[in-house]
Amino acid sequence: MALAGLLSVLPPTFAQEGKEFSKVAERLVEWINAGDDVAICAAYGQGMRQAFSLEETAAFHKKLARQHGKLKKLDLPRLALPVAIFPAQFGGGMLDLTPVLDEHGQISGLKFLAVAPTTN
Repeated sequence: MALAGLLSVLPPTFAQEGKEFSKVAERLVEWINAGDDVAICAAYGQGMRQAFSLEETAAFHKKLARQHGKLKKLDLPRLALPVAIFPAQFGGGMLDLTPVLDEHGQISGLKFLAVAPTTN
């Protein structure tokens, strides 16, 4: 529940948006691991539904699983509205999962990028 503690110190609007991102990201983990591309497409906003068909979405997630393995868990997000960046642990390593949500809480963008190395 560290996320709840973090969100409680943020302004209410920011905290609410952070919760919405977390809810969507957690569902994505479930849907991706279950191969439920229908549910993923249902969470898309209008623009995403027009840009990516069910078949394209399924092909993308199959390729993601082949290249990186199963999506094991998400770490706490870095919020940079209008996006949240979730370090995502896959069987084959880490990727940043970045969902973009529209004003209705639907997915209007989704990225999986290699985690940038940190410098000390």
